[in-house]
Amino acid sequence: MQDDPLLPLKKRFAERCGSDLARLRQLSPHAIEDIPQIISLVHGLAGAGGTFGFPAVSDRASALEDLLGLEVAERQDVSGAYDDLCEELAKTRHPAD
Repeated sequence: MQDDPLLPLKKRFAERCGSDLARLRQLSPHAIEDIPQIISLVHGLAGAGGTFGFPAVSDRASALEDLLGLEVAERQDVSGAYDDLCEELAKTRHPAD
């Protein structure tokens, strides 16, 4: 069986999920001043998650990014999407062996 050449990068991404989760928990999706930072963070997660084999992280980050890009009145589901991403990051930083 051939070794996965991306394995070190996948492990580094999983570690990054822990620090990104900590940063997300310091921010609020309901505080207008935090929105640009959250969008930047989740945009990076959306792209990297799929690249490194974590499609659930990518999907949840994309969903949150899409919601945060809407007008404030249309952001009804932002709390759920935010919580979903935080939950997925928590699982990803400690993947099952």
